[in-house]
Amino acid sequence: MAACVIISGSPYAQGKCARSARAIAKALGATSGTTVTLFSIAEMDIHGCIGCDTCKDTGTCIYEDDEVKVHAAIDGADLVVIISPIYFAGVPSQLKALLDRFQPYFWKRQELIADQQSLPPKRPLILGLVGEGGDPYGTEAAFVTLASPLALADLGVVDRFSFIQASETMIVEQLKVSIEKIQGGEA
Repeated sequence: MAACVIISGSPYAQGKCARSARAIAKALGATSGTTVTLFSIAEMDIHGCIGCDTCKDTGTCIYEDDEVKVHAAIDGADLVVIISPIYFAGVPSQLKALLDRFQPYFWKRQELIADQQSLPPKRPLILGLVGEGGDPYGTEAAFVTLASPLALADLGVVDRFSFIQASETMIVEQLKVSIEKIQGGEA
């Protein structure tokens, strides 16, 4: 695995998700041949999508904020890992703002389809949702919220975890095992 992008969807820089993402990035960074790019929503400036569709014509968003860095990193990634808290069966609004800005990927994909061109192969995506439980609707809605826009960026879910009342150690270990399987060609 040459390039891995990890996104912490937690708006709290010292929360369980953010700490777990840093631990995974550190462990992967120690692996020979793996370049890790870590993004923390808590430290990013992301403007919400306003639906202007400028990206339909230009291929880029009108806002030049941290989203530009995320798109560039994802475009060059061999693997993407997202770890996020779950709030009322959804992801935090800050992470949702990032996902809503994947519209340029949508329009690029629509153009390929219209031109009857082959779509690129999916690269692996690992999703981890962290919560304390008790939500009667579970995690399924949040998984769909994550997977849908990321599929437009040519990422396909190969593993997903509902870390309900899980320790930070368990989160890190399970995600590391999943990543190692992908790096070893088992996924």
